[in-house]
Amino acid sequence: MLIFAGCSSAGQEPDSGVADALDGDGDARPDSGSADIDLDGNFGVSVPGQAQACSLGLGRNLTDQLHLKARIHFRPGLILLPREADDFEADLIEQVELTPGQGNPVADGPGRFTREGVIYSFSQALRAGDRRLSVILRLPFEVEPLRVLDSGGMLMLLGGEEGWLRLVFDDGQELNIFHACAPGAARSNQYQIGFADGSSLRLSEWMIEVPGWFMFCAAGMTSVSWNERVVDDFFQLAYQPGNHNILENFAVRFDPPAGDLHGLVVYTQSLGVPLNELTQVFELNQDLTVGEEMPPSSVTYLGTACNMP
Repeated sequence: MLIFAGCSSAGQEPDSGVADALDGDGDARPDSGSADIDLDGNFGVSVPGQAQACSLGLGRNLTDQLHLKARIHFRPGLILLPREADDFEADLIEQVELTPGQGNPVADGPGRFTREGVIYSFSQALRAGDRRLSVILRLPFEVEPLRVLDSGGMLMLLGGEEGWLRLVFDDGQELNIFHACAPGAARSNQYQIGFADGSSLRLSEWMIEVPGWFMFCAAGMTSVSWNERVVDDFFQLAYQPGNHNILENFAVRFDPPAGDLHGLVVYTQSLGVPLNELTQVFELNQDLTVGEEMPPSSVTYLGTACNMP
């Protein structure tokens, strides 16, 4: 499945174009493309500048997410996919980031597309220290000859019918739900939580409906504000939805700690009253276990819940 999240990175100019789908060595080569590009009878993958995919928390608990998240940067440009070639090299991945402490993946050989009919699969082997991992992307071309990996194009891949993106580790771990990092078309929701001692917590999230999905919306955290402390680092935030994203679980890690506080865990929901009685807040311990409860005195939800008008 492919789901993509607003992560910043240095922009790169698209690679200069070539007329042929393959170079002299039989490799697919990137080309600077546009909506009017002539594919010359081939298929194509177009990547706009700064296209990134961030792992989402659907199906993974908060602790697992804080231990391992991933952000994949795609190389800008156009890659032509020749209809007649069954196996060819391609340079699609710019960088893969993992949660700090999990290593810095580097390419272990060239990326490669393989073809079965009109379905193209891409794989890029990587290594992070002693760990081996692979980016795997599946793209069918039954309808359109050009797939654009912008936030809209990636949204259509979420249900798995239009393709998917996975990050697979040699130890069996797998991240299999990605989305464009904080897509521009998503709306913003917010929880404002107060405490008896005057402390305040604000949880900000993005959310967007996915065509063909009913039980869940694509969603993720954009920032957490705890008194004067603001955390917007993708790798320090975790979000886990329940059915229809009504039940919502959040976690934030403070690095460095906010005083003696290493982070917070929040279990709440977007529908139901009174929200302060339906919300639980806990300290997050340094080892990412749940600590003492911090009962809220007030909870306000500002936004529109999943699949609601």
